[in-house]
Amino acid sequence: MRKLTFCGLNSADAQSSLPDVSQFSTLQEMMEATVQLLHGVAGSTASPSADDFKQAELELLSHAQAESFPEDLTQLQKDVTS
Repeated sequence: MRKLTFCGLNSADAQSSLPDVSQFSTLQEMMEATVQLLHGVAGSTASPSADDFKQAELELLSHAQAESFPEDLTQLQKDVTS
């Protein structure tokens, strides 16, 4: 019997609205801008949570992977049944 393996992809439409990475000089600035875009908290007095930053990081990484490995992403998105 073959061992089953799951290969999943978690994606969101927010990738198209992520900030332009060339506009930031530090990772922290880019993360803060991404948190603001994802949660609409620009000008808010509430501090973003650790989960907000974690979500921003995941979105940025997902976007970078999609740009760097489009062929692999296409393969992962195909319905693979065997």
